[in-house]
Amino acid sequence: MNYAELPLTVLKFGGTSVAGPERMRHVAQIVKKVRDSGYRVAVVVSAMGNMTDDLLALAKDVANTNNGREMDQLLATGEQQSVALLALALQKFGLAAQSFTALQAGIKAEGFPMEGRIYSIEPKNVERALNEGIVAVITGFQAITDSGDVITLGRGGSDLSAVAIAGALGAESCQLLKDVRGIMTGDPRVVKKPVKIDRIGFEECMEMDVQ
Repeated sequence: MNYAELPLTVLKFGGTSVAGPERMRHVAQIVKKVRDSGYRVAVVVSAMGNMTDDLLALAKDVANTNNGREMDQLLATGEQQSVALLALALQKFGLAAQSFTALQAGIKAEGFPMEGRIYSIEPKNVERALNEGIVAVITGFQAITDSGDVITLGRGGSDLSAVAIAGALGAESCQLLKDVRGIMTGDPRVVKKPVKIDRIGFEECMEMDVQ
């Protein structure tokens, strides 16, 4: 089979979706259904459950300081655990799967620690895997600076990662699997009666995230 001819979709799963072995296996089953329906699949994953908050609390307990570089190094480990575990779960269900860090996926960002902004993605390693029929499982929320340091993207950064990766790969679609009805005109926790957006392009979505 020439996998390169299959349409490509990007799926993004948040921390609640992968919070524990049972949920991780459920996500793997969802990915398998999409893959078996004739798609190449790239998956972007957040840290499991409350992992990011737990790491922030741990850092505060260890040393009540805010060294941005070291916090980025620490927080990035949450997503690295998630992608490796999901790749293992996918393999258990018979799929070829490979995890990718931001460095391996070619995701570049600039800006202040814990507030990075993606400016470039060179996804040749991911593309190679996808074209070999492998499910690519990619860390959200993080990127690499020009100096080679890890930088995180701030709250909601995994959604931004998924949209940016989908655009860089030329994906047919990017599906953010959330506990809300879809992309809204405002944060439902803050804005009264936000309106659901039925269709939105990659560039528009990126602009919304930056704002």
